[in-house]
Amino acid sequence: EAQRRGVVFINYPKNVRLSQLNPRLAKMSLGSECLPVQIKAFHIIQPPRLFTKIIFPIIRAIIGQRYRDMLVVHSSDDDEKILQELEACGLPRRSAIPLDLPGGMVDIDHIGWIEERRNNGC
Repeated sequence: EAQRRGVVFINYPKNVRLSQLNPRLAKMSLGSECLPVQIKAFHIIQPPRLFTKIIFPIIRAIIGQRYRDMLVVHSSDDDEKILQELEACGLPRRSAIPLDLPGGMVDIDHIGWIEERRNNGC
């Protein structure tokens, strides 16, 4: 089902530093060179001001129209407004938003998921 409809990424770069960004990794992720799925959208929630004022305009100028259409930035400080924007994009309200995002309700155990995969030989 995910391969037919596509996958939606939600990125919440709270406390991210410029030194942590890897353009090659971002290109591979958006270009699906490493992921055998169709990417439907890539949402970035409340990115640092440096990103919205400097980096994002440069990225939008460089990438093609297809990727520009996928990339959605939600820069409001109002969590309720961001949830409304995500809902307008077709994402379920709160029920699919992780706890570490503003207004999220889903508790996602990333470490447990990785350990489970390793234990199952994946």
